[in-house]
Amino acid sequence: MRLSDTTKSLLHLTGDALIGQINRIHGKKNKETVLNTILQIPKSELSAEWVKNLENKRVDYIQINNPYNKWTRQGRIFNKGNFRRRFPPESDLNTTYASDSVAYTTYGYNGNGSNATVKSLVAYNGHLSIIKRSEDIDNILYEIIIQAYLFEQLSNRAKKGDNYYKYICVPEIFFVQRARENAVDICMHRAVGTDLGQLSGTQLMIALAHVCKGLWHLQRDFHFMHRDLSETNVFYDQVSKKVTFIDFGYSCANPRPFRKQSWQSGDESFYTPSDNNHASMCTNMSLDICILIAVLSHWNNPWCREEHQRMKRVMKKTIDASKNEIAKSKLKLQPTLRTDIQEINASDASETDKRRLCSKKIRKAIQKQQSYTAIDYGENWFPGNMLEVSAAPHWWLYNMVEFPIEQWYPANVLSRLLYHIPILDWFAIRKNWTLRFDEEMPKDIRIKIKSDASTIPNVPVFEDGVVKLVDIEIANQTGTLIKLFSTNQFKIKLDKQKIQVNVFTRLCNRIF
Repeated sequence: MRLSDTTKSLLHLTGDALIGQINRIHGKKNKETVLNTILQIPKSELSAEWVKNLENKRVDYIQINNPYNKWTRQGRIFNKGNFRRRFPPESDLNTTYASDSVAYTTYGYNGNGSNATVKSLVAYNGHLSIIKRSEDIDNILYEIIIQAYLFEQLSNRAKKGDNYYKYICVPEIFFVQRARENAVDICMHRAVGTDLGQLSGTQLMIALAHVCKGLWHLQRDFHFMHRDLSETNVFYDQVSKKVTFIDFGYSCANPRPFRKQSWQSGDESFYTPSDNNHASMCTNMSLDICILIAVLSHWNNPWCREEHQRMKRVMKKTIDASKNEIAKSKLKLQPTLRTDIQEINASDASETDKRRLCSKKIRKAIQKQQSYTAIDYGENWFPGNMLEVSAAPHWWLYNMVEFPIEQWYPANVLSRLLYHIPILDWFAIRKNWTLRFDEEMPKDIRIKIKSDASTIPNVPVFEDGVVKLVDIEIANQTGTLIKLFSTNQFKIKLDKQKIQVNVFTRLCNRIF
Protein backbone atom coordinates (compact mmCIF):
# COMPACT_ATOMS: atom_id res chain seq x y z
CA MET A 1 0.00 0.00 0.00
CA ARG A 2 2.97 2.33 0.47
CA LEU A 3 4.44 1.65 -2.96
CA SER A 4 4.10 4.24 -5.70
CA ASP A 5 1.64 3.56 -8.51
CA THR A 6 4.59 3.10 -10.89
CA THR A 7 6.09 0.34 -8.74
CA LYS A 8 2.70 -1.30 -8.19
CA SER A 9 2.26 -1.47 -11.95
CA LEU A 10 5.80 -2.83 -12.42
CA LEU A 11 5.14 -5.61 -9.90
CA HIS A 12 1.65 -6.37 -11.29
CA LEU A 13 0.01 -5.33 -8.04
CA THR A 14 -3.03 -3.97 -9.82
CA GLY A 15 -5.81 -5.50 -11.88
CA ASP A 16 -8.37 -8.20 -11.25
CA ALA A 17 -6.20 -10.65 -9.33
CA LEU A 18 -6.31 -11.09 -5.58
CA ILE A 19 -3.98 -8.13 -5.13
CA GLY A 20 -6.34 -6.03 -7.24
CA GLN A 21 -9.21 -6.92 -4.95
CA ILE A 22 -7.20 -5.81 -1.94
CA ASN A 23 -6.28 -2.56 -3.69
CA ARG A 24 -9.95 -1.83 -4.32
CA ILE A 25 -10.69 -2.40 -0.65
CA HIS A 26 -7.82 -0.04 0.14
CA GLY A 27 -9.79 2.68 -1.67
CA LYS A 28 -12.30 2.74 1.18
CA LYS A 29 -11.86 5.30 3.93
CA ASN A 30 -11.51 2.75 6.72
CA LYS A 31 -7.93 1.53 6.28
CA GLU A 32 -8.36 -1.14 8.94
CA THR A 33 -10.60 -2.95 6.47
CA VAL A 34 -7.74 -3.71 4.11
CA LEU A 35 -5.42 -4.70 6.97
CA ASN A 36 -8.00 -7.08 8.39
CA THR A 37 -8.61 -8.50 4.91
CA ILE A 38 -4.92 -9.17 4.36
CA LEU A 39 -4.56 -10.78 7.78
CA GLN A 40 -7.36 -13.21 6.97
CA ILE A 41 -5.55 -14.48 3.85
CA PRO A 42 -2.81 -17.07 4.50
CA LYS A 43 0.50 -15.53 3.44
CA SER A 44 1.48 -18.46 1.25
CA GLU A 45 -1.84 -18.27 -0.62
CA LEU A 46 -1.47 -14.54 -1.17
CA SER A 47 2.01 -14.97 -2.65
CA ALA A 48 1.12 -18.01 -4.76
CA GLU A 49 -1.99 -16.31 -6.13
CA TRP A 50 0.11 -13.32 -7.14
CA VAL A 51 2.57 -15.55 -9.01
CA LYS A 52 -0.24 -17.34 -10.87
CA ASN A 53 -1.55 -14.03 -12.17
CA LEU A 54 1.79 -12.76 -13.48
CA GLU A 55 2.35 -12.34 -17.19
CA ASN A 56 4.20 -15.26 -18.78
CA LYS A 57 7.38 -14.38 -20.70
CA ARG A 58 6.60 -10.75 -21.43
CA VAL A 59 10.35 -10.34 -21.96
CA ASP A 60 12.20 -12.83 -24.16
CA TYR A 61 15.66 -14.21 -23.37
CA ILE A 62 18.49 -14.46 -25.88
CA GLN A 63 21.84 -15.98 -24.92
CA ILE A 64 25.01 -14.19 -26.02
CA ASN A 65 28.74 -14.61 -25.39
CA ASN A 66 29.78 -11.02 -24.63
CA PRO A 67 27.48 -8.11 -23.73
CA TYR A 68 30.22 -5.47 -23.85
CA ASN A 69 31.50 -3.15 -26.52
CA LYS A 70 35.31 -3.04 -27.11
CA TRP A 71 35.97 -5.69 -24.44
CA THR A 72 37.12 -9.17 -25.42
CA ARG A 73 36.17 -12.16 -23.34
CA GLN A 74 38.56 -14.85 -22.11
CA GLY A 75 36.67 -17.31 -19.92
CA ARG A 76 35.20 -15.22 -17.10
CA ILE A 77 37.57 -12.28 -17.58
CA PHE A 78 37.06 -9.35 -19.96
CA ASN A 79 40.00 -7.47 -21.49
CA LYS A 80 40.37 -4.02 -23.04
CA GLY A 81 43.95 -2.94 -23.68
CA ASN A 82 45.79 -3.26 -20.36
CA PHE A 83 42.55 -3.48 -18.36
CA ARG A 84 41.20 -6.78 -17.03
CA ARG A 85 37.81 -6.92 -15.36
CA ARG A 86 35.43 -9.62 -14.14
CA PHE A 87 32.58 -7.19 -14.72
CA PRO A 88 33.32 -4.11 -16.83
CA PRO A 89 31.18 -1.02 -16.14
CA GLU A 90 27.59 -0.67 -17.26
CA SER A 91 28.55 2.27 -19.47
CA ASP A 92 30.49 -0.14 -21.71
CA LEU A 93 27.52 -2.37 -22.54
CA ASN A 94 26.96 -2.86 -26.24
CA THR A 95 24.03 -0.66 -27.30
CA THR A 96 22.91 -3.49 -29.56
CA TYR A 97 21.64 -5.21 -26.41
CA ALA A 98 19.61 -2.28 -25.06
CA SER A 99 16.11 -3.59 -25.79
CA ASP A 100 13.32 -3.42 -23.20
CA SER A 101 11.59 -6.46 -24.69
CA VAL A 102 14.61 -8.78 -24.71
CA ALA A 103 17.02 -9.68 -21.90
CA TYR A 104 20.42 -10.80 -23.21
CA THR A 105 21.88 -13.44 -20.90
CA THR A 106 25.60 -14.20 -21.03
CA TYR A 107 26.65 -17.80 -21.61
CA GLY A 108 28.44 -19.36 -18.63
CA TYR A 109 27.18 -16.92 -15.99
CA ASN A 110 24.79 -19.03 -13.92
CA GLY A 111 24.48 -19.72 -10.21
CA ASN A 112 22.33 -21.73 -7.82
CA GLY A 113 20.86 -21.03 -4.39
CA SER A 114 18.57 -22.89 -2.02
CA ASN A 115 15.37 -21.81 -3.74
CA ALA A 116 16.59 -19.96 -6.81
CA THR A 117 18.87 -19.96 -9.83
CA VAL A 118 20.58 -16.80 -11.09
CA LYS A 119 21.72 -15.58 -14.49
CA SER A 120 24.42 -13.29 -13.16
CA LEU A 121 25.42 -11.26 -16.26
CA VAL A 122 22.50 -9.89 -18.24
CA ALA A 123 22.12 -6.86 -20.52
CA TYR A 124 18.62 -5.41 -20.34
CA ASN A 125 17.45 -2.02 -21.56
CA GLY A 126 20.92 -0.51 -21.17
CA HIS A 127 21.42 -1.87 -17.66
CA LEU A 128 23.88 -4.40 -16.28
CA SER A 129 21.46 -6.83 -14.66
CA ILE A 130 20.82 -10.25 -13.21
CA ILE A 131 17.77 -12.51 -13.51
CA LYS A 132 16.78 -14.46 -10.42
CA ARG A 133 14.42 -17.40 -10.93
CA SER A 134 12.67 -18.36 -7.70
CA GLU A 135 10.58 -21.46 -7.09
CA ASP A 136 9.60 -20.30 -3.60
CA ILE A 137 6.25 -18.98 -4.80
CA ASP A 138 4.75 -19.15 -1.31
CA ASN A 139 7.08 -16.41 -0.08
CA ILE A 140 8.52 -14.58 -3.08
CA LEU A 141 5.94 -11.76 -2.98
CA TYR A 142 7.21 -10.59 0.42
CA GLU A 143 10.85 -10.61 -0.68
CA ILE A 144 10.08 -8.62 -3.83
CA ILE A 145 7.98 -6.00 -2.06
CA ILE A 146 10.59 -5.41 0.65
CA GLN A 147 13.21 -4.92 -2.08
CA ALA A 148 10.98 -2.64 -4.16
CA TYR A 149 9.90 -0.62 -1.12
CA LEU A 150 13.46 -0.11 0.14
CA PHE A 151 14.72 0.83 -3.33
CA GLU A 152 11.94 3.37 -3.70
CA GLN A 153 12.44 4.86 -0.24
CA LEU A 154 16.22 5.06 -0.50
CA SER A 155 16.03 6.69 -3.94
CA ASN A 156 13.44 9.24 -2.80
CA ARG A 157 15.38 10.14 0.33
CA ALA A 158 18.60 10.58 -1.64
CA LYS A 159 16.81 12.89 -4.09
CA LYS A 160 15.45 14.96 -1.19
CA GLY A 161 18.95 15.55 0.19
CA ASP A 162 19.45 12.70 2.65
CA ASN A 163 22.97 12.25 1.32
CA TYR A 164 23.82 9.17 3.38
CA TYR A 165 21.29 7.24 1.31
CA LYS A 166 23.31 7.91 -1.82
CA TYR A 167 25.73 5.30 -0.49
CA ILE A 168 23.24 2.67 0.71
CA CYS A 169 21.76 0.70 -2.17
CA VAL A 170 19.12 -1.89 -2.95
CA PRO A 171 18.91 -3.18 -6.55
CA GLU A 172 16.20 -1.70 -8.72
CA ILE A 173 13.74 -4.25 -10.14
CA PHE A 174 13.26 -3.94 -13.93
CA PHE A 175 10.64 -6.58 -14.59
CA VAL A 176 8.87 -9.54 -12.99
CA GLN A 177 7.28 -12.35 -14.95
CA ARG A 178 6.16 -15.93 -14.53
CA ALA A 179 8.74 -18.39 -15.82
CA ARG A 180 6.51 -21.44 -15.55
CA GLU A 181 3.72 -22.73 -13.35
CA ASN A 182 5.76 -22.76 -10.13
CA ALA A 183 8.51 -20.24 -10.78
CA VAL A 184 8.92 -16.48 -11.15
CA ASP A 185 11.72 -14.46 -12.79
CA ILE A 186 12.90 -11.16 -11.32
CA CYS A 187 15.25 -9.00 -13.39
CA MET A 188 17.12 -6.43 -11.32
CA HIS A 189 20.15 -4.17 -11.41
CA ARG A 190 23.43 -5.93 -10.75
CA ALA A 191 25.01 -4.84 -7.47
CA VAL A 192 28.00 -2.50 -7.75
CA GLY A 193 31.33 -3.70 -6.39
CA THR A 194 32.21 -7.11 -4.96
CA ASP A 195 30.67 -9.23 -2.24
CA LEU A 196 32.46 -9.25 1.11
CA GLY A 197 33.53 -12.85 0.63
CA GLN A 198 36.04 -11.66 -1.96
CA LEU A 199 37.68 -9.11 0.35
CA SER A 200 40.33 -9.61 3.02
CA GLY A 201 42.62 -7.70 5.34
CA THR A 202 42.21 -3.94 5.58
CA GLN A 203 39.79 -3.76 2.66
CA LEU A 204 37.41 -6.12 4.46
CA MET A 205 37.62 -4.02 7.63
CA ILE A 206 36.79 -0.88 5.63
CA ALA A 207 33.87 -2.63 3.91
CA LEU A 208 32.51 -3.87 7.26
CA ALA A 209 32.62 -0.32 8.62
CA HIS A 210 30.54 0.94 5.70
CA VAL A 211 28.11 -1.96 6.19
CA CYS A 212 27.72 -0.93 9.85
CA LYS A 213 26.95 2.59 8.69
CA GLY A 214 24.35 1.30 6.23
CA LEU A 215 22.66 -0.99 8.76
CA TRP A 216 22.52 1.80 11.34
CA HIS A 217 20.54 4.02 8.96
CA LEU A 218 18.23 1.23 7.77
CA GLN A 219 17.47 0.21 11.34
CA ARG A 220 16.81 3.78 12.41
CA ASP A 221 14.49 4.69 9.55
CA PHE A 222 12.83 1.38 8.62
CA HIS A 223 13.36 -1.02 11.54
CA PHE A 224 14.97 -3.21 8.89
CA MET A 225 16.56 -6.59 9.48
CA HIS A 226 18.08 -8.63 6.67
CA ARG A 227 18.26 -11.80 8.80
CA ASP A 228 20.40 -13.71 6.31
CA LEU A 229 23.36 -11.34 5.89
CA SER A 230 25.99 -13.75 4.60
CA GLU A 231 29.16 -12.59 2.85
CA THR A 232 27.49 -13.00 -0.56
CA ASN A 233 24.42 -10.93 0.33
CA VAL A 234 26.18 -7.58 0.75
CA PHE A 235 28.45 -5.82 -1.76
CA TYR A 236 30.96 -3.00 -1.31
CA ASP A 237 32.41 -0.80 -4.03
CA GLN A 238 35.84 0.58 -3.15
CA VAL A 239 35.56 3.47 -5.63
CA SER A 240 32.10 4.85 -4.88
CA LYS A 241 32.03 3.63 -1.23
CA LYS A 242 28.55 2.25 -1.85
CA VAL A 243 27.11 -0.69 0.08
CA THR A 244 24.46 -2.81 -1.66
CA PHE A 245 22.22 -5.30 0.14
CA ILE A 246 20.65 -8.15 -1.86
CA ASP A 247 18.48 -11.26 -1.36
CA PHE A 248 15.64 -10.27 0.99
CA GLY A 249 13.96 -13.66 1.38
CA TYR A 250 14.27 -13.68 5.18
CA SER A 251 14.08 -9.92 5.63
CA CYS A 252 11.58 -7.84 7.56
CA ALA A 253 10.78 -4.14 7.69
CA ASN A 254 8.61 -2.13 10.04
CA PRO A 255 8.61 1.49 8.85
CA ARG A 256 6.76 4.24 10.64
CA PRO A 257 4.04 4.24 11.88
CA PHE A 258 5.55 1.41 13.90
CA ARG A 259 3.38 -1.72 14.18
CA LYS A 260 3.44 -4.86 16.30
CA GLN A 261 3.71 -6.94 13.12
CA SER A 262 6.38 -6.14 10.52
CA TRP A 263 6.23 -6.93 6.81
CA GLN A 264 7.80 -10.36 6.29
CA SER A 265 7.12 -13.69 4.65
CA GLY A 266 5.11 -16.47 6.20
CA ASP A 267 8.14 -18.77 6.36
CA GLU A 268 8.70 -19.20 10.10
CA SER A 269 11.46 -21.82 9.84
CA PHE A 270 13.87 -19.56 11.69
CA TYR A 271 11.99 -16.45 12.79
CA THR A 272 8.71 -17.15 14.57
CA PRO A 273 6.59 -14.05 15.23
CA SER A 274 4.51 -13.81 18.39
CA ASP A 275 3.09 -10.98 20.46
CA ASN A 276 5.57 -8.12 20.75
CA ASN A 277 8.69 -10.20 20.12
CA HIS A 278 11.72 -9.12 18.08
CA ALA A 279 10.88 -11.52 15.25
CA SER A 280 7.45 -9.97 14.93
CA MET A 281 8.43 -6.31 15.25
CA CYS A 282 11.83 -6.52 13.47
CA THR A 283 13.74 -4.84 16.29
CA ASN A 284 16.90 -6.88 16.99
CA MET A 285 19.70 -4.49 16.01
CA SER A 286 22.58 -6.92 16.55
CA LEU A 287 21.53 -10.00 14.59
CA ASP A 288 22.56 -8.93 11.08
CA ILE A 289 26.10 -7.84 11.87
CA CYS A 290 26.53 -10.90 14.12
CA ILE A 291 25.60 -13.24 11.26
CA LEU A 292 27.96 -11.45 8.87
CA ILE A 293 30.89 -11.56 11.30
CA ALA A 294 30.22 -15.24 12.07
CA VAL A 295 30.23 -16.13 8.38
CA LEU A 296 33.43 -14.19 7.75
CA SER A 297 35.12 -15.86 10.73
CA HIS A 298 35.08 -19.04 8.67
CA TRP A 299 37.20 -17.31 5.99
CA ASN A 300 40.31 -17.15 8.17
CA ASN A 301 39.84 -13.52 9.19
CA PRO A 302 41.50 -13.10 12.64
CA TRP A 303 39.40 -10.13 13.75
CA CYS A 304 36.11 -11.78 12.79
CA ARG A 305 37.19 -15.05 14.38
CA GLU A 306 37.98 -13.31 17.68
CA GLU A 307 34.69 -11.35 17.53
CA HIS A 308 32.78 -14.56 16.83
CA GLN A 309 34.20 -16.36 19.83
CA ARG A 310 33.60 -13.39 22.14
CA MET A 311 30.10 -13.08 20.68
CA LYS A 312 29.34 -16.63 21.81
CA ARG A 313 30.55 -15.93 25.34
CA VAL A 314 28.44 -12.78 25.61
CA MET A 315 25.43 -14.51 24.08
CA LYS A 316 25.70 -17.34 26.62
CA LYS A 317 25.55 -14.81 29.46
CA THR A 318 22.65 -13.04 27.75
CA ILE A 319 20.65 -16.24 27.37
CA ASP A 320 21.40 -17.42 30.92
CA ALA A 321 20.24 -14.06 32.28
CA SER A 322 17.14 -13.84 30.07
CA LYS A 323 13.69 -14.44 31.51
CA ASN A 324 12.26 -15.21 28.06
CA GLU A 325 11.65 -18.90 28.70
CA ILE A 326 9.64 -19.34 25.49
CA ALA A 327 12.55 -18.21 23.34
CA LYS A 328 15.04 -20.23 25.40
CA SER A 329 13.01 -23.41 25.04
CA LYS A 330 13.28 -23.23 21.24
CA LEU A 331 17.05 -23.43 21.45
CA LYS A 332 17.26 -26.80 23.16
CA LEU A 333 18.44 -29.82 21.27
CA GLN A 334 15.64 -32.28 20.69
CA PRO A 335 16.26 -35.63 22.51
CA THR A 336 16.13 -37.68 19.30
CA LEU A 337 18.66 -35.47 17.56
CA ARG A 338 20.94 -35.48 20.62
CA THR A 339 20.95 -39.28 20.64
CA ASP A 340 21.67 -39.47 16.91
CA ILE A 341 24.61 -37.03 17.21
CA GLN A 342 26.08 -38.89 20.18
CA GLU A 343 25.85 -42.23 18.35
CA ILE A 344 27.61 -40.81 15.29
CA ASN A 345 30.42 -39.23 17.34
CA ALA A 346 30.91 -42.52 19.26
CA SER A 347 31.16 -44.56 16.08
CA ASP A 348 34.35 -45.74 14.35
CA ALA A 349 33.73 -43.51 11.33
CA SER A 350 36.40 -41.05 10.20
CA GLU A 351 36.20 -37.48 11.42
CA THR A 352 35.19 -36.37 7.93
CA ASP A 353 32.34 -38.87 7.81
CA LYS A 354 31.25 -37.91 11.32
CA ARG A 355 31.00 -34.25 10.31
CA ARG A 356 29.11 -35.16 7.15
CA LEU A 357 26.63 -37.44 8.95
CA CYS A 358 26.08 -35.00 11.84
CA SER A 359 25.52 -32.14 9.40
CA LYS A 360 23.00 -34.26 7.50
CA LYS A 361 21.10 -35.06 10.70
CA ILE A 362 21.03 -31.43 11.73
CA ARG A 363 19.82 -30.32 8.30
CA LYS A 364 16.96 -32.82 8.50
CA ALA A 365 16.07 -31.49 11.94
CA ILE A 366 15.98 -27.96 10.54
CA GLN A 367 13.69 -29.05 7.72
CA LYS A 368 11.34 -30.68 10.21
CA GLN A 369 11.45 -27.55 12.40
CA GLN A 370 12.72 -29.55 15.34
CA SER A 371 15.75 -27.47 16.12
CA TYR A 372 17.78 -24.78 14.36
CA THR A 373 20.41 -23.75 16.88
CA ALA A 374 20.75 -27.21 18.44
CA ILE A 375 22.08 -26.23 21.85
CA ASP A 376 22.85 -29.14 24.14
CA TYR A 377 22.47 -27.63 27.60
CA GLY A 378 25.09 -29.03 29.91
CA GLU A 379 27.69 -27.88 32.38
CA ASN A 380 29.84 -26.17 29.74
CA TRP A 381 27.28 -25.43 27.02
CA PHE A 382 27.80 -22.58 24.58
CA PRO A 383 25.63 -21.27 21.71
CA GLY A 384 25.69 -23.61 18.76
CA ASN A 385 27.73 -26.27 20.51
CA MET A 386 26.15 -29.05 18.44
CA LEU A 387 26.68 -27.24 15.14
CA GLU A 388 30.45 -27.01 15.45
CA VAL A 389 30.60 -30.23 13.44
CA SER A 390 29.14 -28.47 10.40
CA ALA A 391 30.66 -26.03 7.93
CA ALA A 392 28.11 -23.37 8.83
CA PRO A 393 29.56 -21.32 11.70
CA HIS A 394 26.69 -18.83 11.60
CA TRP A 395 23.79 -21.27 11.85
CA TRP A 396 23.54 -20.93 15.61
CA LEU A 397 22.55 -17.27 15.24
CA TYR A 398 19.35 -17.81 13.27
CA ASN A 399 17.43 -18.66 16.43
CA MET A 400 18.95 -15.79 18.42
CA VAL A 401 16.54 -13.14 17.19
CA GLU A 402 15.02 -12.77 20.68
CA PHE A 403 18.41 -12.13 22.29
CA PRO A 404 19.90 -8.83 21.04
CA ILE A 405 23.36 -8.02 22.37
CA GLU A 406 24.22 -4.33 22.51
CA GLN A 407 27.95 -4.81 21.96
CA TRP A 408 27.09 -5.87 18.41
CA TYR A 409 24.81 -3.01 17.49
CA PRO A 410 26.30 -1.57 14.28
CA ALA A 411 27.66 1.65 15.83
CA ASN A 412 29.35 -0.29 18.65
CA VAL A 413 30.96 -2.70 16.20
CA LEU A 414 32.22 0.30 14.23
CA SER A 415 34.06 1.59 17.31
CA ARG A 416 36.12 -1.62 17.41
CA LEU A 417 36.61 -1.80 13.65
CA LEU A 418 38.13 1.67 13.42
CA TYR A 419 41.24 0.55 15.30
CA HIS A 420 42.03 -1.69 12.31
CA ILE A 421 41.37 0.89 9.60
CA PRO A 422 43.82 3.59 8.42
CA ILE A 423 42.66 6.98 9.72
CA LEU A 424 42.54 8.49 6.25
CA ASP A 425 39.79 5.99 5.42
CA TRP A 426 37.77 7.25 8.37
CA PHE A 427 36.75 10.36 6.46
CA ALA A 428 34.64 8.41 3.94
CA ILE A 429 32.94 6.48 6.75
CA ARG A 430 32.23 9.71 8.64
CA LYS A 431 30.76 11.44 5.58
CA ASN A 432 27.06 12.30 6.12
CA TRP A 433 27.26 10.60 9.53
CA THR A 434 29.32 13.08 11.50
CA LEU A 435 27.51 13.29 14.85
CA ARG A 436 27.22 9.56 15.45
CA PHE A 437 30.68 8.84 14.03
CA ASP A 438 32.30 11.44 16.31
CA GLU A 439 30.51 9.86 19.26
CA GLU A 440 31.64 6.33 18.42
CA MET A 441 35.21 6.87 17.15
CA PRO A 442 38.08 5.80 19.43
CA LYS A 443 39.33 8.57 21.71
CA ASP A 444 42.81 7.16 22.36
CA ILE A 445 44.46 7.33 18.92
CA ARG A 446 47.93 8.84 19.25
CA ILE A 447 49.35 11.22 16.63
CA LYS A 448 52.82 12.63 15.98
CA ILE A 449 53.13 15.80 13.92
CA LYS A 450 55.87 15.85 11.29
CA SER A 451 58.96 18.01 11.58
CA ASP A 452 58.06 20.19 8.59
CA ALA A 453 54.78 21.38 10.14
CA SER A 454 54.58 25.18 10.32
CA THR A 455 53.95 27.20 13.45
CA ILE A 456 50.27 28.00 14.01
CA PRO A 457 49.86 31.74 14.65
CA ASN A 458 47.35 33.45 16.95
CA VAL A 459 46.05 30.41 18.80
CA PRO A 460 43.72 31.48 21.63
CA VAL A 461 45.07 30.20 24.97
CA PHE A 462 43.51 30.79 28.39
CA GLU A 463 46.19 31.89 30.85
CA ASP A 464 45.98 33.74 34.19
CA GLY A 465 42.29 34.33 33.78
CA VAL A 466 42.52 35.91 30.34
CA VAL A 467 42.57 34.69 26.74
CA LYS A 468 45.85 35.33 24.93
CA LEU A 469 46.77 34.84 21.29
CA VAL A 470 50.06 32.96 21.02
CA ASP A 471 52.04 31.24 18.27
CA ILE A 472 52.25 27.46 18.74
CA GLU A 473 55.13 25.42 17.33
CA ILE A 474 53.62 22.02 16.51
CA ALA A 475 56.52 20.36 14.66
CA ASN A 476 57.49 17.01 16.24
CA GLN A 477 54.80 17.35 18.89
CA THR A 478 52.59 14.44 19.94
CA GLY A 479 48.97 14.42 20.95
CA THR A 480 45.64 12.59 20.97
CA LEU A 481 43.20 12.62 18.07
CA ILE A 482 39.98 14.32 19.21
CA LYS A 483 37.99 14.23 15.97
CA LEU A 484 38.23 14.55 12.22
CA PHE A 485 37.87 18.06 10.85
CA SER A 486 36.65 19.04 7.38
CA THR A 487 37.87 16.52 4.79
CA ASN A 488 41.62 16.66 5.35
CA GLN A 489 42.40 17.77 8.90
CA PHE A 490 42.72 16.28 12.38
CA LYS A 491 41.75 18.04 15.59
CA ILE A 492 44.52 17.08 17.98
CA LYS A 493 44.92 17.73 21.69
CA LEU A 494 48.64 18.44 22.16
CA ASP A 495 50.43 16.78 25.05
CA LYS A 496 52.56 19.80 26.03
CA GLN A 497 50.22 22.77 25.83
CA LYS A 498 47.00 20.79 26.51
CA ILE A 499 45.28 22.72 23.76
CA GLN A 500 43.46 21.59 20.64
CA VAL A 501 44.71 22.45 17.16
CA ASN A 502 43.64 21.57 13.62
CA VAL A 503 46.43 20.00 11.57
CA PHE A 504 46.41 18.83 7.95
CA THR A 505 46.47 15.03 7.69
CA ARG A 506 49.52 15.11 5.42
CA LEU A 507 51.49 16.52 8.35
CA CYS A 508 50.50 13.74 10.76
CA ASN A 509 51.56 10.17 11.47
CA ARG A 510 49.70 7.70 13.64
CA ILE A 511 51.70 6.31 16.57
CA PHE A 512 51.11 2.56 16.88
